[in-house]
Amino acid sequence: MLFLLPAALILGALAPWLITPILMIGGLYLCFEGAEKVLESFFPHAHHAETPNTDGATLGQSEEDRRVKSAIQTDFILSAEIMAIALSVLPSSTLFEQAVTLAVVAIGITALVYGAVALIVKADDIGVYLAQNGRFGLTRGFGRGIVRAMPYLLKALKIIGTAAMLLVGGGILLHGLEHLGLHGPMHMLHEITGHIAHGGFWGWLGESSLTALVGLVVGLLVVPVVIYLIAPLAKRFRRKPAA
Repeated sequence: MLFLLPAALILGALAPWLITPILMIGGLYLCFEGAEKVLESFFPHAHHAETPNTDGATLGQSEEDRRVKSAIQTDFILSAEIMAIALSVLPSSTLFEQAVTLAVVAIGITALVYGAVALIVKADDIGVYLAQNGRFGLTRGFGRGIVRAMPYLLKALKIIGTAAMLLVGGGILLHGLEHLGLHGPMHMLHEITGHIAHGGFWGWLGESSLTALVGLVVGLLVVPVVIYLIAPLAKRFRRKPAA
């Protein structure tokens, strides 16, 4: 948040027209992450294969480190998206008022998002501690229940998180295109949804499903670009010159 808050204030003061393109870039990243997770469920580790170096050793990190790094990147992008959205909907106000509002948003993001993530990550340890050290049978049973439930909870969260990334990413892209004057995709979405259901829960479900499908299609198109073009270029720039 130390980076996001000043960056958001500078952006709002000097280049507010950049907010929508930046949101759309973040939306592309969320679509990529969501599509990557969908691909991974069908082809585990196929596009995360470790690359051997000239000595035959493997580059890349362990699976756990890779997942942690990916989660941190995704959380950072989501936080940046929330900050940009908050900035875009703020009415005309002074720089001080914007700073206070964005600071409140930043604190809320930190407390809710990262607090929830930390609690989920440590839930296994909490369950084991309660199961082994609880004073009462009910407490120990509760701890064992947490340990047994965590694999199912993590699977459910993975599915929900993937769907949410595709939904949010697709929605940001559609609204961004509409904001830039390209109303066709959003109009088509409303037309198709209108044929499925008129308002209510089913209308919302239909629109959300189509928006997530847009995010998935865009993400699938972005995945090969990232894997075969952007990632190799990034590795080449990060590679240190030989001594």
